[in-house]
Amino acid sequence: MEYIEVLGAYGGKGCGKNTTCFRIAQNIVIDAGNIIAPLKENAAAIEHIFLTHCHLDHVIDIAFLIDAFYAIKTKPLNIYGLKDTIASLKEHILNWKIWPDFSELDLLDKSDKSIMFYEINYADKFDIGGIQIEPFATCHTVASCGYKITKNAQATMITSDTGVCESLLEEIKNTKNLKNLVIECSFPSKFKKLALDSMHLTPALLEEELGKLDKIDFNIFINHLKPFYESEIISEIKGIDILHNAVVLEDGSKIEY
Repeated sequence: MEYIEVLGAYGGKGCGKNTTCFRIAQNIVIDAGNIIAPLKENAAAIEHIFLTHCHLDHVIDIAFLIDAFYAIKTKPLNIYGLKDTIASLKEHILNWKIWPDFSELDLLDKSDKSIMFYEINYADKFDIGGIQIEPFATCHTVASCGYKITKNAQATMITSDTGVCESLLEEIKNTKNLKNLVIECSFPSKFKKLALDSMHLTPALLEEELGKLDKIDFNIFINHLKPFYESEIISEIKGIDILHNAVVLEDGSKIEY
């Protein structure tokens, strides 16, 4: 794949709008908010899921993915996340109450477990099929990270959920080969307090944050809009100079490496 496919672009469910998921290769996704519906039977090819954090809109399809293709899987589903993210997933979803813990179940006729969990740290680097994947710290209400994806010597940063975040700005500044920045904008600016309390961004907060950068010589893509406020958020974004070339992502959008 010479592009990142947006399987889910939104910060909530709406009519024809689905939650966060980026397919960065045929077998790799960032977050698991919407895998099965867009990929259908091709979802069986997913082998690696890199989670940004534990909120439901980013993990929900893990349960359905492993359940749907358990009988035909020949390799484990590898799930990567911060220590707290993995712990929350196992405690609150894959806990034999809400859903079976498939990490305790072998694949059919094999000794491998059907799910393998990998705890990651911010300094880790992964190389899978020629794509480099590096987690970096973000600022949210739970332990969270974004991912820097490098292919063909150019980087795409997917921040996932974040509020005002000095460390994120430093990461952007220090990424010399940055081509694409995917950053959230969840609420209209009239909900500034809600955004700050829940550690999300509004158009005005995003304008303020990006204005702290020395220069913007990369493409800006905006995601995680709350569907109910989508038109209002987009209208605001169009009126902000620093965002005039930004692309608001939708389900099915593509970002070229």
